Amino acid sequence: MNNSIDSNNLVNILDIMLVFIIGILSTWVTFQTINSSEKSLTARLMYEKIYHPTFKLIEPDLYKTISHEKAIYYGSQILTTLSENPLYYYPSLRLDCERLLKSNRSNYQDIFMTVCWSVEKHLDKYSKRIGAPIRSTRYRLNTNQYDSKLKLVYLILLNVIPQITIIFIVAYILRRLNLL
Repeated sequence: MNNSIDSNNLVNILDIMLVFIIGILSTWVTFQTINSSEKSLTARLMYEKIYHPTFKLIEPDLYKTISHEKAIYYGSQILTTLSENPLYYYPSLRLDCERLLKSNRSNYQDIFMTVCWSVEKHLDKYSKRIGAPIRSTRYRLNTNQYDSKLKLVYLILLNVIPQITIIFIVAYILRRLNLL
């Protein structure tokens, strides 16, 4: 009889814990759903108003060596876009563009590379978040849109690894079936 009381208490405790866990999970899912729709709307606005237009502006010269005058032009154009759309950009982009306007002929290229990296990173982030197409590895390689040789090697490996993996999987299956 004592065992049945203990098992009933254990069942009650497990029921209470289960209800508590379901309540926490329900709250979390509700919060994520509400928060996700707001984040998606903000991400779309940031993409459409700031990062896509900025990327289209600098894309021909992305990660390339440019003249100081062109860097100043890009910095002022980006700042104009940012001032027309407050609250939809990261402040670091504004600071980098202001630094670009104040740059001299010895440091402007490094600052421009920082602007390129920032714009590219945020464009890819918001493209993924809103479901817009992202630039493929092949596109980045064909248009030389990488900032260092290490990034180039990474992009090449990213493009080759899936094919190599598929070849190894097919070879493994064929070997297991004694067809190879």
